[in-house]
Amino acid sequence: MDNKALFGIPCSVIMDPVHGGIKIHPHEKAVIDHPLFQRLRHVTQTSLLSGVFPGCTHTRFEHSIGTMQVAGKVFRNLLRSYLRGQKFEIILEQARGTLQALYYCFRLAALLHDTGHAPFSHQLEECSAVKEILCPPKEVLDSLWDNQNWREIYKYTPDRLEHEHYSVRCAAKILADVSERFNLPIEARDALSIMDKTSVNVSDSIKSGLKPLAKAFGISLNEFCKSVFDLLRSLISGELDVDKMDYMLRDSYYSGCKFGLYSLDHLISSLRIGFDDNWIGLAIAEKGLGAMEDFVYSRFQLYSQIYSHKTAVGLSWLLDEAVSEVMREREQQVKDFLTKIEKFELFFESFFWECFREIAERFPNSACGRLLRREKLNYVDSAVNFPDSFAKRMSEDSVIIESKSKFSKICLSYDRIRVLAGPKGSRRLGTLSQHSDFFEKFKDTRLVHVYEKPKLQSVVQSDDEFAEKSFIDSKDEADQTVL
Repeated sequence: MDNKALFGIPCSVIMDPVHGGIKIHPHEKAVIDHPLFQRLRHVTQTSLLSGVFPGCTHTRFEHSIGTMQVAGKVFRNLLRSYLRGQKFEIILEQARGTLQALYYCFRLAALLHDTGHAPFSHQLEECSAVKEILCPPKEVLDSLWDNQNWREIYKYTPDRLEHEHYSVRCAAKILADVSERFNLPIEARDALSIMDKTSVNVSDSIKSGLKPLAKAFGISLNEFCKSVFDLLRSLISGELDVDKMDYMLRDSYYSGCKFGLYSLDHLISSLRIGFDDNWIGLAIAEKGLGAMEDFVYSRFQLYSQIYSHKTAVGLSWLLDEAVSEVMREREQQVKDFLTKIEKFELFFESFFWECFREIAERFPNSACGRLLRREKLNYVDSAVNFPDSFAKRMSEDSVIIESKSKFSKICLSYDRIRVLAGPKGSRRLGTLSQHSDFFEKFKDTRLVHVYEKPKLQSVVQSDDEFAEKSFIDSKDEADQTVL
């Protein structure tokens, strides 16, 4: 089967330092040009990691495009594994249009998976003042979706809102706007159904188009559709997903370190669609176990050596304090950003940096001031598994921060992946534990960093400052009314 006929003809190329030339299709170009996607140019990928590794100034924008590139390679490889033989050639010819639609959906889901990241990414979500804004989730979703029926997207009201929920909202808005100006080659709901946190029903056109493949696998159509989309969803957000495949290489490249490097092409070429006794899921060829193990360990090293670097962790604590200082003065503005999709479009990290500058000008020894001057926390010590004897030496003036890296979670998630082993023609699916003792070599470690708690200047306006600011705000409102 002709690749161009199946995968379409790209319209342009984006040059990327990690993947080289990334070919994009016309509808993908329209998505990238949307303001909600362009916002990602102003959201860094690794928050304050540039405070330790100066090159880490890359953004969610290039990461998202790189993730789409990896998604395309993964999809094409998985499909090519079953393009051999006349039987499958006939079946795939019948399902060509549907397979192309799935290819576009998968790439779009990868492209849009991070559109909901706020400034400083995960860290802003954990700020207590921001958590208060995001409660109760139902009211925030009602506002964010402009009172549209968001229950078509989420089966249940989430307990808490995370960036994935915002990514789905941004994706829905982008795809709707692009559809008005551009004839999308897919139904938007099919791309949304692959994204994390959603429970969108697959379109009838996709279902009917998958009938020949479901028949070939000997599985009912509904079960086959569910299995296919579960597989694609796990490749967008899972332990062995296209998101990690990109950011590990990208963060390693920009940090100047080699901890996250692995063989991308070897890993992708080893991935398979496994099927056995009505089960369909992700499998890996036995020859690719080494590449997968290298991927897992490289990720663990990236977290322990780069993301958990003692200086970076200390700067993250300072950022939390600085954001809290900003929220005391700009809470309503941040709330507007997080509850109105048209405002979210302008939610840049530069907003916070300008707020940090304004506060630092008035309160030089505030968290904002220290952060701008990169005044690190005084490091005391680190410990693995934090023994009681170590804890007793800590005082009330200590800042204790635990690393989020856990190996057991990784191990449990990888247990869902099967291994395709045996001689060609009689291969069988087995579990990872049957073919590799890799995960048995590692145990969870609780890495804890301890610092002296700095004495921060209280960010409280005097009565004169408050009165002056109120007068200026009132004057501005009056001027705007006259205009």
